Amino acid sequence: MSFDRVFITGCGGMLGNAIYPYFLERYRKILAVDIQIEEHEETWLKYCDVRERSQLERVFRDFKPQLVLHLAALVDVETCEDDPDDAVATHATSTKNVAELCKEYGSTMVYISTGRVFDGEKDGYYTEDDQPNPIMVYGQTKYDGEMFVRDILDTHYIVRPGWMVGGGP
Repeated sequence: MSFDRVFITGCGGMLGNAIYPYFLERYRKILAVDIQIEEHEETWLKYCDVRERSQLERVFRDFKPQLVLHLAALVDVETCEDDPDDAVATHATSTKNVAELCKEYGSTMVYISTGRVFDGEKDGYYTEDDQPNPIMVYGQTKYDGEMFVRDILDTHYIVRPGWMVGGGP
């Protein structure tokens, strides 16, 4: 499948900064957004609060993305524990909104979840067939996002990375 327009949420973070150059080389039009653009000097990064459905609706209406990479996340686990409402808004509600808009516009969605949907009790590696059992707000809200994606979209991709380390802004 060929995509002309790619929309990337949370692109100001470590993962977004790492993958943006890859997509820039391969796709004609890219819209990269984040909520914390003041921390970046990059002119390619635009502001969008994915927790606000109206902002997402405007992006979908104006840009009409064919591929959506939903990377936006509240990645500090302790912050999620301290402010579970923000974690729900960022991980679950925003993901539901993105999935609904992907369905409406026929966009393919890639949702970046987390390996923290598991409790860590298994001996060995987890697979996509293992039943999630999140033990923290971060993992639970990311899993809630997964469930919205599965329930809303027939075609989607969910990626559960483990601990990511490396460069960033």
